[in-house]
Amino acid sequence: MPAPEVSVVIPTRNRWELLSRHALASALSQVGVEVEVIVVDDASDDGSEERLEAVAEPRVRMIFRERQGGQAVALNEGIGAARGEWIAFLDDDDLWSPRKLRAQLDASGPRASFVYGSMVAVDMSARVLEAVPTPPPADVRRLLRTHNVLRCPSSVMARAEFVRKVGGLDESLNELTDWDFFIRLADSGRCAACEEIVVGYLVHPQNRRLRQDSDVETEFRYLAAKHDEGLPLERAGFARWVAMGHLRAGRKRAALSTYLRSAVRDRDPGNALRAGAALFGEGAFRARRRLAVDKPEVPWLHGFSAAEDGDHRSRVVRVEAPLEDDERHDEEHGPRDEGQPEGAAERDHRDG
Repeated sequence: MPAPEVSVVIPTRNRWELLSRHALASALSQVGVEVEVIVVDDASDDGSEERLEAVAEPRVRMIFRERQGGQAVALNEGIGAARGEWIAFLDDDDLWSPRKLRAQLDASGPRASFVYGSMVAVDMSARVLEAVPTPPPADVRRLLRTHNVLRCPSSVMARAEFVRKVGGLDESLNELTDWDFFIRLADSGRCAACEEIVVGYLVHPQNRRLRQDSDVETEFRYLAAKHDEGLPLERAGFARWVAMGHLRAGRKRAALSTYLRSAVRDRDPGNALRAGAALFGEGAFRARRRLAVDKPEVPWLHGFSAAEDGDHRSRVVRVEAPLEDDERHDEEHGPRDEGQPEGAAERDHRDG
């Protein structure tokens, strides 16, 4: 079998319904490109392995891990197994346009080492919640020092040789895996942007909370030391993301404390104001964002919309067996007000 143009790597754990309806359906519906789909099952114990083994699709390859290793370990196994010239990453709950890979290949040109696509946040019925800003390629490296502007792996595709050259994902990280990976990509190679909306980032309870036992502050210190040359990481922006993670989990006092500490330590008056709003919970930030939210029409999402009269998978491909409520960066691409790197959000298949 000839090598595919693109290897799609999907890490998953205990989420067969989302995997089959979203990620697998998206990857197998790609048009205008030869793909292989590598599903890395991170020691699922809910029957996902049996269902994956029953998938009758020659383009799908499965890797089953006996011990749970977390997102970085799973993705690195997929990277090692990939045969394509390009590697595209896809979270098991996200959605792709059928043109996603073709559009990104066209946008990459001969010189780009990696390319990212435009996104919308969607709910469980594939309804658009809002558009996610797409940063200009010239600003990506700088913006990544303030927050994870590339958001999630599902929007990124990179040349396989380049991914291996930068060392894949850092397996010592758990919460900030994606952010670190994107910083290294931007520091090491040229990027391109696909302006077409090609990703639907699914907003649901499992991907919107910061875990209470997370040692994310230690991870940030490690990340800051790792990337201390050149542009420093912005601590105040990181604090905003941590605080919003607490709010989404209902921990208003923890959010208040995080905002106040940052206001003093980082001399950030904006975080002092946000501390007051934190007393009213996540809804206070959500209400302000509703005034300016952009909800573009995305026709390809209709194929994923849940229908009352049956399984929507049949309208995309048959697989047998919301912008989160954070603050958008302003027109000058300054720091976000609340939300930060999605790569630190709680996701079942990423728990180490």
